[in-house]
Formats: sequence, C-alpha cells, structure tokens
Amino acid sequence: MDCHGLGGVVLGEFAVTGRILIPVLLSLLSVFVLTSLAAAEDVIHTSDGRVLRGEIVGETERQIIFRYEDPSLGIKTNIRLPKSAIEKIERNVQPVAAEQDQPVADTPADSGNDTNAEGKEESKPSRSSSATSFYVVPFKGQIGTDITARIYEEIIEDIKQQRPDVVILELTSSDIEDVFSEGAVDIIEGEYKPQERNDWDKKNMQDIRLMFNDDLPRDIEQVIWVKNAVGSSSVLAMAWPDMYMSPDAKLGGMDAYVRMYRNAAGDAHVAAKFGDAAFGWLKGITDYGIDPDDPNESRDKLIEAMAKPEKKLSVSWMGRKPWWRATTNGDKIIDPSDKAAAMLEAWQCEDFCLSDGTAETLDDLAVLLGERQYQVVEGIAAELVQKHHEDWRAAWEKAMKAYSDFQMWMGRVNGPNAMGNLRKAESSLRRLLVLVKKWPEVQAKMRITPVQLEILLERLKEQRKNGGRGGGGNSGRGGGGGGGLGSR
Repeated sequence: MDCHGLGGVVLGEFAVTGRILIPVLLSLLSVFVLTSLAAAEDVIHTSDGRVLRGEIVGETERQIIFRYEDPSLGIKTNIRLPKSAIEKIERNVQPVAAEQDQPVADTPADSGNDTNAEGKEESKPSRSSSATSFYVVPFKGQIGTDITARIYEEIIEDIKQQRPDVVILELTSSDIEDVFSEGAVDIIEGEYKPQERNDWDKKNMQDIRLMFNDDLPRDIEQVIWVKNAVGSSSVLAMAWPDMYMSPDAKLGGMDAYVRMYRNAAGDAHVAAKFGDAAFGWLKGITDYGIDPDDPNESRDKLIEAMAKPEKKLSVSWMGRKPWWRATTNGDKIIDPSDKAAAMLEAWQCEDFCLSDGTAETLDDLAVLLGERQYQVVEGIAAELVQKHHEDWRAAWEKAMKAYSDFQMWMGRVNGPNAMGNLRKAESSLRRLLVLVKKWPEVQAKMRITPVQLEILLERLKEQRKNGGRGGGGNSGRGGGGGGGLGSR
C-alpha cells in the first residue's frame, strides 16, 4: 500500500486523505451511537411471567409508570406496575430482532411456499376473531337506587347471549362524593339530608352478587374494576377475587353498617351482639372475594378492621403473601386508630396485594390482564344502566313535586276553601302513591311504603267526610300521629 501525502491511506482502489476520513468516521460513529440510544428500551419481567418492553417514564417508591407499546397493534399506553409484582427490570436494553417481538399467533411463520402477498394477508386472523372480548358492566351511583338487582337481571341474560371472554364490573360508588343533584328526604320523619348516601340494602347486594356467581357460565372470567367504593359499595368491591383499582380510588366505609346496628341497640351488651350480627352479614358477602386457589386465612382480620372502628390494622408478610392483623403488631401499621375503621387507598391495596393492580384506563387494565388485543362487546349494559339512572330520577323529581304539592295544600286546610284544599292534597298524594308503587327506588329513597300512603289517603277521605275536621291527616305511619307527611 502506497502513501499519498501526509495522513493519506488507500482503501481498496480509492485514496482518502485524513482530512476527509476523520469527519466521515466521526459522522458514522455519531449516527451509530444515536441510533443505538434511540433504539434502547426498558424491559420489565413481572412475577406472573410476562415480559413487557417499552420505556420507564416515571418511578415512585411503590410503583413504576411504564410506557408500553403492544407489538401486534402498535398502540402505546402508560401502565402502572407495582414494584411488588416485578421480578426484574432491565434498563436501556438493545431490542431483540423485530421478528422475535411478534407474537406467534399474530405473525404466522413463512412455510417456504411461494405464495403471493394477497394469500398471506388472507391467512392472518382478523382482530375480531383473535382479540379477547370484554363486556363492561357499570356499577355506578347509589346502592339501592342506581345499583339495583332488578336491572342487572336483564344484563345477565345479555351476557349469556354475547358470551364474552371477560366481564369487567366497573364500580363507581362513594358516600364521600355527592353524585346526586338532590339530597335524600325522609318523608316520614321530615328530615332533609343534603348529601346522598348509599343504602345498606342487604337483599339487593346479596341478589347482585349471587346472580353474577350463580347465573353466568364458569368459563367467563369476572373482574371488578374499582374507581371508588366507599360505604356499602365497599362490600361489593371485596366480593370478587380479581379486583383492580383506578389510581385515585378509595375502599372503605363498611363500619357505617356496624355502627348503625350498634346504635339501634338499647345497651352496650345488646350493641355488641347487634354489631357482631352486622359484621357476620358483611363477611358473608365479602367471602365471595376469597381466592379459591390461594386463600388467605388472615383475610377475616382485614374485613374486621374495615368494619369495626375499634379495630386497628397492620400487615406482615409470609413469603409473598400478606398476613393481616387487627392490631398494630404487624410489620407495617396501616391504621393505628381505635376510633375509626380502616380506609384504604389504591396504592395501599396494590402494595399489600389486596388488589391485583392499578389501571387508569381500559387499555391499562387489558395489559394487567395479559391481553394484548381486546374488543369491547356492544351489549345492553351501558345503555340500560344509563336509562334506568335517568328514568328513576325523573320519577323521583315528580315524586318530590307531588310531595311538595301535598304539603302546600295541607298547609291551607285550616284556611278558606278547606274542602277544596283537602281534595287537592288527596290528589297530590295519589300521584305520589302511583310513583312509589311503580318505582322501588323512589320508595327506598323516600323511606315509605305504598301501604303507609294508602292509610294516609283513607284518613284524608275520612277528614273530608267530617267536613275537613279530624281524620289524622298529619300522621305518616298509619298510627300515632305527628311528624308525618303533613307536618312540614
């Protein structure tokens, strides 16, 4: 090899001077480095055997926020992974060959036959045939009115016809958020409650849980996705073994039921018995949430600490399994108070393996479920729940108007045209009776039965016969008097 000038070299048949070679090499090197860095990815190995490739975009003491791209769909989404569910993290890893990233089911191997592109395209399964089907069932609003067993009977039948792979129960129900435009009114006692509360409707909750347990085929997977569960809804949240939560979700408020029963007792001894009976019912529903494949014998202590204000809550670990204690003797103290029951946030449920993960969106939930492709079944659930929500509230507005009119006319009975005002009060009460008979939700919210209203109507008739005198029209309970419909 001959040299041609200072710093010159010969590459094959071409002579290149050092002044040209160095910039070229630097350019090639920089392109190589930048390409390598751009292509680097983070790899997360989860405890259930999955390998997720993407980018870690955030990290806290308890969880990893991971930007994940589904290789088969090309869809990117942020998911939150608890560190307790991660076996290993590999950072800035060079990606494997593209063909290795593709799932076998989505990219059939070339058999070597000389087929055209059209034939290969036809051999790929369509998304509808290969994607996992989700059927989303909203549990939204107040237990006993919005969330009532009678509307879910029809949804159960639709699920059986649609035959989805997974039923997702989306629970949004909280006593600490006013989801109603009107407050509750106790029509008998005349009390106005400015914030809506969940009803502790035992039969309703039992019927809902039993129909999803008994009436659906066993091969349809069920998960509950808790967006908020405070009050009686927390019992439903704990009644499914596979529970996921949204990042801002809270879980608690079971103690309201135990307090209610204790307060109804006459003395401390009876209160203790009443409280134990209430706890027994709560436990009976939440026991449906026990994982049959991996039961946790300490779970009763968790439910006890969430239901009884005087119980504290802590947790220890037996391998990877949390061991709950209704005391402060565990390794991690969660609730040291003996005045209020435990209220848990999503990150605590995830860290202590009470929930299976945290999902902000349906895409996040699909990833946590290990489903790369999914499609949402267009069932009747969302439309039916929304229609019921709107219809019963419209009936509630009419009932409140009838009640208000009844009060107004009863307030004028002692003035001029007493008989006419009595007839108008009776007409208003009949309108209310029709609505209470037709809508159990109106009946539940007003805390009155059709029988009670019918008794009041009979008394109004008697009062009219007496020329507007007597008849007990102001009594709301069918006996006794005072404090009833006409007293406000």
